[in-house]
Parts: sequence; structure tokens; C-alpha cells
Amino acid sequence: MKYFKFFDANTKKIRFPNKKKISFWSFIGKFLELTIPKSKKDFIEKLDIVFEWYIEYNDVEDYIEREMGLDENRSVILKMPNDKNYGFWIDTHLDLAYYFNHFDAKLISENEFCIKMGGVAPRWRKRHTCAYKVNGRSFSRNI
Repeated sequence: MKYFKFFDANTKKIRFPNKKKISFWSFIGKFLELTIPKSKKDFIEKLDIVFEWYIEYNDVEDYIEREMGLDENRSVILKMPNDKNYGFWIDTHLDLAYYFNHFDAKLISENEFCIKMGGVAPRWRKRHTCAYKVNGRSFSRNI
């Protein structure tokens, strides 16, 4: 597993590779998005204020496991996937190198990710220990 973070004050301006011109069916899809109410309105609104992303990347099978969006105050405002939303970056299917080459991503420790996530273990692990320090004292949590 690889853990990394990157800053992005405005996710709407992100450009993805190999984006093709809008086809007729893409145009129809965009039109329907505008006319049919969105079920993920809270998710879309929060995307607009994400300042920093934390990513858990499965480097063996080459995909994102979990992601978190933080606001300017470094408060977690999005944790995905969840019951309502599959995820923003999970849907992009970008490889690990792309994040480091285009978003200036920085590696972080599993502990840093775990603390931000609130000590939530990945679904595929039966038992996970999240270790962290507070005011110089070491703690660990079995989850």
C-alpha cells in the first residue's frame, strides 16, 4: 500500500489525460445531468471546497482503495468510498505515477492516513493496528 497527499484548491480545473472531444452522446448525458436532479448534491458541493486529498493506493493491483478530502482548515469533509458515494479519484483510474507527475503528490505514512481517517481499518483486513502519538505519548488502537 502507498499513502500520499496532494493539494488542490479547485478540483474543477483538473485536467485528466486522454480527454476526447464531446460526442453527441456525451452532450446528451450532460444535458440530462442538468435537467435531472442530482442525488449526490452534498457530495458535489463538498468537492468544490476540498483543499487537500489523502489517498490510499493499492500499488500491487494498481488502484485507489480509499480517499479523503480535507478543507482549508485540514478538517476531513469527505471519506470515500461510503454508502452514498463511490469516490472522486477512485472513478478516474489514474496510475500512481500520474499523481506524482501532475499533482506534486507527497508520500505519507500509513499512520498519518489512519489518524486522518479516524482509525478506520481497510475492509479487507481482519485486524489492523493504528499507532499514533499525542503530546509525546505513543498510543495504538486495534481495529
